[in-house]
Amino acid sequence: MAENLSHVSGVLVYYDPLGNEHRITLGNLVTIDSIPPKVIVKEVKVWPKPEELPQYVNQTLAKMKNATPLAEQIAEVVSQYLPPENQSNPWKPLTVLFLITTFLAAAVAYNYYSQLERLKQRILRKKQRRPGGLPKKEEEEEIEL
Repeated sequence: MAENLSHVSGVLVYYDPLGNEHRITLGNLVTIDSIPPKVIVKEVKVWPKPEELPQYVNQTLAKMKNATPLAEQIAEVVSQYLPPENQSNPWKPLTVLFLITTFLAAAVAYNYYSQLERLKQRILRKKQRRPGGLPKKEEEEEIEL
């Protein structure tokens, strides 16, 4: 084989953090002037590792002028993978408090009612007349002629 000038072109294909594919045509990258050409494979870091991803997203959002739309999109994607939040119902503690208060009020009312009934029985027992003893004097009516 004779020496030959060979042109090597390439297309860079990458995915952004949201998963969209992008292609950039780079044209002539290298002119090779040898036979056989040496192929050197060099790994280019395109994606951050999972542990580097939060820092990468933070840096990306910090560099943007208006990061709100992208942050909202990232939040929508991330929210699918987060466990559901344990949102407590504010009515549950209020219901428990209401039930306890109602129970205590009922207990106080029942105690008051039973004490009142006992007091009534004591008072009525004292007022009851016992048989026997001297008869009471009745008022005599004066009759006018």
